[in-house]
Amino acid sequence: MFELSGEAWAGLLGGLGGAIVGGLISWLLQLQARASDRAAQAESRRERQTAMAHAIIYKLMAIASHYAVYTRKFEGDWAKHGGEAEPWQFVLGSAHEPDPVHFTTDEMTLLVELGMEDVFNSLLTLAEAHNQMGCVSALYARKREELRQSLPPAAFVDGRLVTKADAVLAARPLMIELNTLATSMRDFASRDARESLATLETAHAGFADKLGIKWKLVDPPTREA
Repeated sequence: MFELSGEAWAGLLGGLGGAIVGGLISWLLQLQARASDRAAQAESRRERQTAMAHAIIYKLMAIASHYAVYTRKFEGDWAKHGGEAEPWQFVLGSAHEPDPVHFTTDEMTLLVELGMEDVFNSLLTLAEAHNQMGCVSALYARKREELRQSLPPAAFVDGRLVTKADAVLAARPLMIELNTLATSMRDFASRDARESLATLETAHAGFADKLGIKWKLVDPPTREA
């Protein structure tokens, strides 16, 4: 019968013990590496989410700022001339139309991931409405210039558009169209200005809660359009 000496047993047990310890160390190092990878991935994901959150806030601020300009302009025009003239006579075409604003698929997906469905639902229509406002305003400016070109020079007195009976009849359909466009732009600007500010505040609160991001919101600027 084969028997191991004490030294052989000691060597065998030492080898097994070393293998076990070595394996345990390797396992622990693998766990540490995986934890480090997970932490790096979480940090990268956090940075990506933060960048997209900033982009959403900046775009919402741009929309709110543009609507503040539109609302200030329309309400000022109506307060000054609304009781004595038709909208086409005092609402001018805009000299500057803001660039369109678009929210990316990744930005919209972020809102879903963070459970910010209220902001998600608002952005589905808010950006499109904002971009359409720019298009309608540009259309209004073109049609108003078309009307101006169709009226005789005598229709302009002291820089203000006025009309004579012989010029009104032919131009009346276009005047009515311009009145409708101007009134619609005023109504939509007032409504969407409120919605854009409310959405901006909700997004700000949501990102502060979900990602710990905080901004100091101020009233949007009112640079003339």
